[in-house]
Amino acid sequence: METARRYWNRLQQINEANPDLGFTSLAIFLVLLGVTTIPSEPTSGSTFRDYDGLATALIVLETVSFAFLRRWAIPVVAVFFGSLI
Repeated sequence: METARRYWNRLQQINEANPDLGFTSLAIFLVLLGVTTIPSEPTSGSTFRDYDGLATALIVLETVSFAFLRRWAIPVVAVFFGSLI
């Protein structure tokens, strides 16, 4: 139990030193997830456009914006929803 308490205290110290670390980690995870799940072959009969460099850039833009969510919430939400269109 003491080990868990020390681990929790260390996480709290890290969070106090860098409060955006959680959002940055989430952004990195979402970028990796979003870019690695882009299909390499276009699907037949799909009404969506094929993935290209623009699609990849928009995925990266909308997910990287989460790193700044704590400081600039409204602009981040605007960038996120703007890149979905």
